[in-house]
Amino acid sequence: PGARASRPTSWRLFLSPFVGDMVIQPDVLRIGTHRFTVIIADECSGLEGIGLLLVFGLMWLVLFRKESRFPQALVLLPLGIVTLFLLNAFRITALILIGNAGAHDIAAGGFHSQAGWIAFNSVAFASSIVARRWSWVSLRAPARAAPPAALQASDSTAAFLVPFLSILAAG
Repeated sequence: PGARASRPTSWRLFLSPFVGDMVIQPDVLRIGTHRFTVIIADECSGLEGIGLLLVFGLMWLVLFRKESRFPQALVLLPLGIVTLFLLNAFRITALILIGNAGAHDIAAGGFHSQAGWIAFNSVAFASSIVARRWSWVSLRAPARAAPPAALQASDSTAAFLVPFLSILAAG
C-alpha cells in the first residue's frame, strides 16, 4: 500500500469501534481486517441502488405531481440518496464484521446483495411514506386529528396491502 492507504478515511469511522486491525487500501478499493477483506466492485458500491432510487423518486414525483408541492418535493431525492449512501456504508461494515467473525460464506455468498436490496426497498418505501405525510412536501398531508370516517377509508387500503406486503416480506 502506498501513502494513500495510511491516510485516515471515513471507513475508519465505521470499523474502528468494532475492530482494531483494519486493512484499508483505497487504490484498489480493498477494505476489511487481516482475517477478511473485500474489494468493493462497481456493481456492489451502491451506485446502482442510488440510480434506481433516483428513477423511483422521479417516477413518484411525476405520478403524484398534483399532490406534491414543488420545488419542496425535490428535497426527497437528495435525502433518499444520502440515506441510501449511509445504509450502504453500514451494509459494507456489517459484511466485513460478518466475514471477520468467521462466516465468510454468509458474508460473500448473499448477505451483501440481500442487504443491499433490503436497504433500497426500505428507503424507497420510506420516501414514499414521507412524500405523502410531510406537510411541507405534500398537499394532501393528513391533518392532526382526522375524523373517524376518514380513518376507516384509509384502513381499507391497508387491508388490501397488508397481505401483499406480508408475502413480500416472507419472500
